[in-house]
Amino acid sequence: MHFIDLAQLLQMLEITSSRLEMTRLLADFFSKATAHELAIISNLVLGILRPPYQGNQFNFAEKNLVSVVADYLAMSEKEVSARSKKLGDLGLVVAEAESGKRSKNLTIINVYDELCEIQKISGTGSQEEKASRVLKLLAQCSHVEAKFILRIILGTLRLGFSDMTVIDAFSWMETGDKSIRDAIEDAYNKCADIGYIGSILKKEGIKGLEAIDIRVGIPIRPAAAERMPTPKAIIDKLGPCVAQP
Repeated sequence: MHFIDLAQLLQMLEITSSRLEMTRLLADFFSKATAHELAIISNLVLGILRPPYQGNQFNFAEKNLVSVVADYLAMSEKEVSARSKKLGDLGLVVAEAESGKRSKNLTIINVYDELCEIQKISGTGSQEEKASRVLKLLAQCSHVEAKFILRIILGTLRLGFSDMTVIDAFSWMETGDKSIRDAIEDAYNKCADIGYIGSILKKEGIKGLEAIDIRVGIPIRPAAAERMPTPKAIIDKLGPCVAQP
């Protein structure tokens, strides 16, 4: 799949207020992806490259991206900074510029792999190297693609839904409704990697998810404690247990 297709999906999600419609759009897009692509897309739509427990910081300050955007748009840094301050979003600076950049049809995997490489750059001169790599990536992108790449780098995608909506979309992708949502969420609770869950569902269906168990190195999702009316009720439910005063 091409990254421009994902960028256009993100654009639609940004202007969609209905959670049900968001779920439908995601499910339709997920259904067209391979298992490997779905593992990547499931995180990208949440504005991250990988599960949160693996870390997603680019350590690339917005002021350094201003220079990159200035080169990309052939503007002065001062003008880019002024527009960013007015719009409150560097991605919108790119999106509102006159369209002249055409997509080079990078695939989702191409963009993901390059972002992962950029994220790993560290040490002396890393900011300059990151800037060079980001500019080279943006140079191959249309404005709508660049808009969302910048937001992913800055951690400002925020489309108004969470991993629970992605889980709903997995169910809709597989069955056309929410009938297997609980089974998907149960697998996700045991293995908090949304991309892995999506890829297993794509490859092996619901039976593959039912076989998922706790995996070393992947966190179990924490759950809020259930309230009980009395201490006796707690012990009756849990059996022998330890309690703090």
